Amino acid sequence: MTDRLTPMPDAPVRPLRTGRAHASALALAPSLPQRPKRAMSPRRISAPPDSARFPA
Repeated sequence: MTDRLTPMPDAPVRPLRTGRAHASALALAPSLPQRPKRAMSPRRISAPPDSARFPA
């Protein structure tokens, strides 16, 4: 049972590695989301006018 508790020291080591992954993810994430956001923005803009035409 004590062996299962020994992995605890690994916990602090994981956050450090994940920290680096987040840094790289933030650098790559912004470039990728920007493309989908641009494609979604025109769709969202066309959506409101359509809904406004129905009630009008």
